[in-house]
Amino acid sequence: MPKAETEEDSAAFVERRKRLVELLVRDSPSYAKQFAHLCVFFDNRFGGSGFSFLEDQLITMQMTSAELESRAKGIENAADNLDAVRDTRLEFEYAAAGFLKEFDYRLGNEQPSMLPIEPIQSLDGHACYVRQRSNYLAEIYDNSVGGPRVQGASLFAYARECIAIPVPATAQRPTLRFQSLNWRLAGRLDQIASTPSHEYRVLMWPFPDVELLHHGLRTPTFDEPYTRLAEIEDETRLLQRTQEAIEIAKQQRATVLIFPELSVTPTVEKSIVDVLSQGYYADSYPVLTVFGRTHVAGEQLDSNVGVVMGPDGQLICQHIKLSRYGTDQPCEFFGRKWPKGISERNITGDTVSIFETPIGVFSPLICKDLLTVDVQDLIQQTHIDTLFVPSLSPETRAHQRVTDILRLRNWISSFVTNRCVEPAFSSSRPNWQLVAGQTPSAEDLLRQGSSFFEVARKEGNRLVVCGAVDPNLPYLLFTANPTG
Repeated sequence: MPKAETEEDSAAFVERRKRLVELLVRDSPSYAKQFAHLCVFFDNRFGGSGFSFLEDQLITMQMTSAELESRAKGIENAADNLDAVRDTRLEFEYAAAGFLKEFDYRLGNEQPSMLPIEPIQSLDGHACYVRQRSNYLAEIYDNSVGGPRVQGASLFAYARECIAIPVPATAQRPTLRFQSLNWRLAGRLDQIASTPSHEYRVLMWPFPDVELLHHGLRTPTFDEPYTRLAEIEDETRLLQRTQEAIEIAKQQRATVLIFPELSVTPTVEKSIVDVLSQGYYADSYPVLTVFGRTHVAGEQLDSNVGVVMGPDGQLICQHIKLSRYGTDQPCEFFGRKWPKGISERNITGDTVSIFETPIGVFSPLICKDLLTVDVQDLIQQTHIDTLFVPSLSPETRAHQRVTDILRLRNWISSFVTNRCVEPAFSSSRPNWQLVAGQTPSAEDLLRQGSSFFEVARKEGNRLVVCGAVDPNLPYLLFTANPTG
């Protein structure tokens, strides 16, 4: 292998390589910690050196990053091997990248429970979590290569199985919380992910034919522009349609059932638990139910909470909305004018929950969370590959633009179940159905607040909008069919 000295082979660069070797010695034989140190050394998110120099040299050797071999030999003495070449940048980075690949491979074969949940302290004061990737849907659609993360000098080219996730700074919001599923639920999802007869499906149910006449929009509790959406007038119909959705989820063998934001009252939530708890856990559907509770009054502020339930109605996660909906533009709801605009009056959460499962690494968000730049930036630092998003928004064009970016950059699949609160439709006609004889475009439907999913795939239908296939169908069903 040729040697290459550059002006960047300065004392500072050699000293940083020396500190890396010292950390590898300190934390041997932990594969996770050594993997973290190598990631921090290279990854420019941590101020690392990047891969540009190495890959420029690989080109002169007529090699690509994919052809750089893992260094299984000498892995137990990686620090000593690197120390021997630390004065020559090319030899050092060539060896370090090979060891990074091997640590990545070995960690990828570990049980997830064997990875440390606590942050790992590394070079220059950086801390990171080491987690296993999943990319379940992307792999179904054979996305072996694609997207910016594998173009150019990307860490993903050297670490496909695992990832080092920066620990958010103390003052930064939101933070990350890694959550586990119990072994029975994880086993169900593993069966679905690995058995063709148990296809992964997501049923999105936006209540298109139930008028969500929230009392808070007719008789506000607070002075304008604040409102509390806590009660729904036609709760009986809402209850009926909820139970029908669960029944269709059972018939369709839907792994996940998603209702919109602010659509489930305490009475409806109790009915969901009652219905789910009657099923037999081993083969009951839906396996996961995701929805948004109506506003819950607090001592000073309300709560807007997204919920994830298991197949027997047990509570798995409560996601507190990270943002507030609000507009200062005059608007009108149910014939009542709001000249100062309208706004939630809710507390804001500070945590993004991450579930590492056989059907992907998923996270629940709520509506405007998806549109918040800080949340988008945080998600892109992680290994999240699936988002479940209950939403209540007049339109979903902005949501779709964000999901398109996340798909392109991180191969994230998003399921946005939205319901427009404005009653711009009759209970006998879904709000995404246009005048008879017209074929709605995806843009028309998103402008009206239609639900949609966007999945990580190179070819085929990436974006599907509710109403585009059958305007009369009151739900949207995703099926993980590689050829569909």
